[in-house]
Amino acid sequence: PVSCARTQAVSAHKRRRSRGRSGKRVRARTEAVLRAEAASASPVDVGEVPEPDLTDTGREQWREYYARQRLLSGPDEWRAFGRAMRSPLPVTFRRARLASRHAEADACWRDGMHLVARLEAAHSARGVALDWCSGYQLGMSRTELRSSPLAEAAAVQRWLVSACDDGLVVRQELVSMLPAAMVGVEPADIVLDMCAAPGSKTAQLVEA
Repeated sequence: PVSCARTQAVSAHKRRRSRGRSGKRVRARTEAVLRAEAASASPVDVGEVPEPDLTDTGREQWREYYARQRLLSGPDEWRAFGRAMRSPLPVTFRRARLASRHAEADACWRDGMHLVARLEAAHSARGVALDWCSGYQLGMSRTELRSSPLAEAAAVQRWLVSACDDGLVVRQELVSMLPAAMVGVEPADIVLDMCAAPGSKTAQLVEA
């Protein structure tokens, strides 16, 4: 019985090793096919595209990932995409919509929009109101806002920091605001947020 059990254990181990080697071969072949497809889908040389600052390995993975999506066709689209990826994001924020602090958040938002209006009167870049999420997108990046010599920019920056610290305003990228706005969560729904860090989308869902 002991010998039989040992033989069965050895056989099971060999089968697992065989399956493991087979799985590795399949994965290797799959990756080779995907790399070939990615190469054929992105005709522009790596050096010609203004991509984000990455290591050589990271740059190759970046290009392979987006080539697999087949969203871009031709050198011009790849170059435009690379430039867009390098462009700093504009400052975007939204009003907190917790019922218990509604009046306080509204007053804070009015103060902030007054400061934003003064900034835009002194600065050429204009922002965009995001009514669908009770938000606003400035015509400036975070670096531009912080480094601007304008007193109006400093005032908006101070307001943003204070309002966010008080929990009345949430700084959040525009693309991060879209999921909660599009899902249409109802009070009885159960939602699993599998990309919750630091939790802005989860908070937005709770507020909705």
